[in-house]
Amino acid sequence: MYYIRLVDDRAWPPVKVTNFINLALIKDRCGWRKTIRGAADKTVSEGDTASYSTMFNDIEAERFILFEGRPGSGKTTLMNKISRDWACREILTSYLLLHIPLRRLNIKGDRNIQTILQVAYPGLSEIDLEQLAVYIEQNQGEGVIFAFDGLDEYAPHFYDPITKLKEELPYGTKKPLRRQLTDFFASSKKQAIDDVFQIVYGKSFTKALVIVTSRPSACTQFREYAKKRIEVLGFLKAQITEYLLHYFNKDEHKAKQLSLHLEQHPNLLNM
Repeated sequence: MYYIRLVDDRAWPPVKVTNFINLALIKDRCGWRKTIRGAADKTVSEGDTASYSTMFNDIEAERFILFEGRPGSGKTTLMNKISRDWACREILTSYLLLHIPLRRLNIKGDRNIQTILQVAYPGLSEIDLEQLAVYIEQNQGEGVIFAFDGLDEYAPHFYDPITKLKEELPYGTKKPLRRQLTDFFASSKKQAIDDVFQIVYGKSFTKALVIVTSRPSACTQFREYAKKRIEVLGFLKAQITEYLLHYFNKDEHKAKQLSLHLEQHPNLLNM
């Protein structure tokens, strides 16, 4: 029920019956440059699109799906809809979907599985969180979908094993020993990465499906790990016109005025 309530059914177009977000399957580097920099209407007219209904065909056989899109294109709305449709058993067969807004995870000190579960399901008790975390760890994430929303808004938490070990050393430890420990762990410092990145890179919970949304500029290092890359295009001109007519109760004059205003402000138009 928590995820079902994420999407407001009063929205227009109706969320339940409308494939309301335009998506494009990114096939290669040339295709990516073409879709992200070109006009969405041109991309759709050339047929380089992926429908919402077919996007999930065999998706659970993949390991990492990446949704990229410009600010305001609908990435978070798409993740909300995926979560809602999964909760209604309309898509996907995984027994557990963890919708994790990474902005909320930023305020947490620990980034372990129990903290991630707490962000995904804030209503669960500590006992339920602990038991669920143990079960997921024992099964390496099999049957679980980690849906990380907003990678571009995430502040990674990097561990420093050198500082950690120094804090754990008994008081008065000789400097040569500290220096030896520093030298020993210096080579592994760069490999000590955030728990979220561990999951994305496939270093932990290797049997889970990972879905990530991000602005293009924030996910260059992740693209090579993605088995499927999809661009969220946002609304097309015809859809914007349709929405404005609905908003102004079919008053074409008012709809045209606002449409012209939006065209003069591209940042607003994209959103």
